[in-house]
Amino acid sequence: MFLLWRNPGPIRLPLLAAGFVALACLAILALSGWREWEARNATLSNAETDMANLARSLTQHVDDTFEITDNTLTVLVNQLELEGTGAAAMAKLQVFLARRNAAGRIHGIFVYDENGRWLATTEHVADLAVFNNSDRDYFKQHKASPARGTLIGHPVRSRSGGQWIVTASRRFNHPDGSFAGVALATIDVAYFTRFYEQFDVGPRGVIALLQTDGAMLARSRDNDSYVGRDMSGAP
Repeated sequence: MFLLWRNPGPIRLPLLAAGFVALACLAILALSGWREWEARNATLSNAETDMANLARSLTQHVDDTFEITDNTLTVLVNQLELEGTGAAAMAKLQVFLARRNAAGRIHGIFVYDENGRWLATTEHVADLAVFNNSDRDYFKQHKASPARGTLIGHPVRSRSGGQWIVTASRRFNHPDGSFAGVALATIDVAYFTRFYEQFDVGPRGVIALLQTDGAMLARSRDNDSYVGRDMSGAP
């Protein structure tokens, strides 16, 4: 009897070793890839949480600012409708206005009669008679509509100071319910910009405050080129 035996060593062992090494490398790559993917997901999740918390903080700041503004206008309108717009009432109102700057949030407060003439303001203006705001959109809207709520307008250039401002206004009436004028509070756009610049959102990140119709109210890292711009068509 003859037995034939073939030694697999010289040929098969290197192939088996190479296959094992390849499988080990693939396993290591798969494990590394899985770890990188999990780390990526964790980073994204943490970033989303941080951005959500930042957004809530910024939203609260805006809500507080406009709530203070709205409360100020409500008190002002009640006083105007109760005491009227006579000389004595306006002198008393000037004292009231001098104490209503809420920690710098409200830039200026104004009262206009039914023709847009300035009756009172927190601004240092020598002659109120030279100004008239009847051409402003908020004034036209209040004059045309009996609605009594606070209207947040688009940014405009201040006539007294020249800077960009966000307007909040309310209508007030004569005792018979007819239009008597507008009470206005303004917020300096730079107030929001300075606040937003305190947050680190990266070298290419920005924080912006827009109205629901897309009008830009304020933006960090802005040189006034974005304020008032319609961003409704932007991605």
